Amino acid sequence: MKWGKCWLWIVVLSLALGAQAYAQEDDTGSADDPWELPETKETESTEEEPVAEPEVVSPYGYSAAEIDRPLSLPRMMIEARGQLNIDIVPGDNWVSLRSGAGMGIINNLEAGLTFPLSVSPEPGVADLQLYGLYELAPMAGKKLKAAVRGTMIIPLTDDVWSPWWGADFAMLVDAPLKYRLNDMFALIGSSGLGFMLGKGNNDYFIIFADAGVLAQPTELLSLSMTLGVKAFMGDNSDALIPMVMRGQYTLLGDLDVFVDVGFLDLSEGADFVQLIFGAAYRVKL
Repeated sequence: MKWGKCWLWIVVLSLALGAQAYAQEDDTGSADDPWELPETKETESTEEEPVAEPEVVSPYGYSAAEIDRPLSLPRMMIEARGQLNIDIVPGDNWVSLRSGAGMGIINNLEAGLTFPLSVSPEPGVADLQLYGLYELAPMAGKKLKAAVRGTMIIPLTDDVWSPWWGADFAMLVDAPLKYRLNDMFALIGSSGLGFMLGKGNNDYFIIFADAGVLAQPTELLSLSMTLGVKAFMGDNSDALIPMVMRGQYTLLGDLDVFVDVGFLDLSEGADFVQLIFGAAYRVKL
């Protein structure tokens, strides 16, 4: 009987301990089942995701950042341009005003004109320039923008100085390029050819090219520098090495103001310097 009672008490105690363990398992919600995954609580992140600054654009959808702009004006947009040119040469200074405009005719097609007016040393009109530009579809993952541009120069008088002084007619065809490297830098340039018909034996075949860098340190400020070569091949062949540095600031997305400092021919050192102060204003029809 003693052994029977002992076994009975052992069974009772075992059942009691098992029931207690089962009750604790239900209260804690944890189980010893190896196939049951433990519950995890998702913690809410207190860090706010960075918000990109909005791109500054004009009311017509034309980017204020020069690096993001197409090479041609959008359809039915007019850009009025004006600038003051000061050419500093040994023994004299030439001052001229240039006004003109460009217009987006259809998507990717632009046309315009430039009309210069000499102020010093002799006042008068110089040469009329007409141009047309067609922008090709973006390439290289939309990083490369290219266009084809034709420019016709018609000198109006020989009494005042102009870059085409002594010419009766000139025609140029070139291909502007812009390759965007990132949000801040792009490669820019152009290459082309043409001809000039002058008085006497001043007829030339022209080949020219330039390349440089465009920097966009802020959305509204752009800086650029280009270095090029221009060869005149004829009876009196000659070659120039021009360099131009530009700073441009955009106001309200529609008005650009810029300053150019250029050297007409680096082979002549700093003797031939050109300063340009200009502005361009856009409006959508």
